[in-house]
Amino acid sequence: AEEKAPVGGPEISAHEREQQVAAQTKAMAQVEQLFEEENLNEIISLYVALPAGRPKQRIIQGLIDHIDDWGIEPVFAVAALETDGKMFRFAMRLLLRLDRTKICHMIEMESYSPDLQKVAVTVLAELGVRSSLTKLKESLEISDPIVRSVALNGIARAGRAALSYIPDLVQTAKGDPNPGVRLAAAGALESMNLIEAYQALDVQSHKSSLEPKVLEVLDRMRDKFGDSSEGFGKKRTPGKADDGKAGSGFLQKNSKNIVSAIILVAMLAAAGWYAHKIWREYNPVIVQQPW
Repeated sequence: AEEKAPVGGPEISAHEREQQVAAQTKAMAQVEQLFEEENLNEIISLYVALPAGRPKQRIIQGLIDHIDDWGIEPVFAVAALETDGKMFRFAMRLLLRLDRTKICHMIEMESYSPDLQKVAVTVLAELGVRSSLTKLKESLEISDPIVRSVALNGIARAGRAALSYIPDLVQTAKGDPNPGVRLAAAGALESMNLIEAYQALDVQSHKSSLEPKVLEVLDRMRDKFGDSSEGFGKKRTPGKADDGKAGSGFLQKNSKNIVSAIILVAMLAAAGWYAHKIWREYNPVIVQQPW
């Protein structure tokens, strides 16, 4: 008799199922033996050879259990070698259950290979601790544009806690050599959902040329925050720097309204004084009271 796999999967016979169970049992025994021998190189080699499943999960768990002895790099190594998205997420979930500040202090971006840097910056972006922001900022100097883009996203996700890092994001949006990273920096500023991020990028657009795609992001931010503060809200022509008159734009634009308001206040004051004068003449007793 044949036993069917879950709906959507290929049919599998009872014999094939028995073979799979036997292979998994054998692999689990190998994993346990290698951890007992503390043979790290063979553990990683076995991980590469195994299909997704319980033996791989056991290796990930074992590497995390030995993190104080072997460091965090072996975990990054198997994650970098992983091609199955579910297994990668499994490794990330287990890692993020540990003390996140401790994990942050263990990460040394500059000493890693490019593949390990991608994993490490992904972890930094997920940690959600203030100490990770410094390392994410340092990651903006890594040569790999993917690493820089992930770092930008990690900084932006910190929201107001990353307020002091807004200038770094603006500088990246302006000057990163990779156009994709420049756009990612602008997107990171937008996703922070802070008026300070909008203002900083808007000020930069006055000082120097920003590419059209970055200016499109700025326009979306302007539509949201509008004229929330003086000196902001003036649309920019793509590629055109400010002429230096932005600071006086508010007074020039609203001068008539300001004069009208002053005249209205003066008229109300005069009318109030006259009404009070008449009221005193017809209510001499009341106005003599101390209130």
